Amino acid sequence: MTTATSALHALPSEHLIECLRLAMGMNLDPEFIMQLRDEINRRQISGTLQFSLMTDEAVSSR
Repeated sequence: MTTATSALHALPSEHLIECLRLAMGMNLDPEFIMQLRDEINRRQISGTLQFSLMTDEAVSSR
């Protein structure tokens, strides 16, 4: 496990979702965005995650 991966494991889900929203909004490195998405999928929260294109907010129903 890499340092970045273990850091993502420690991040609360709400912060992880916010990081993904911001990373996508700032067009950050696609590899970083993929790592965030992989962690969201690993936690099985992707089904509860919705992006509102109108408000550009990440909403978690969890």
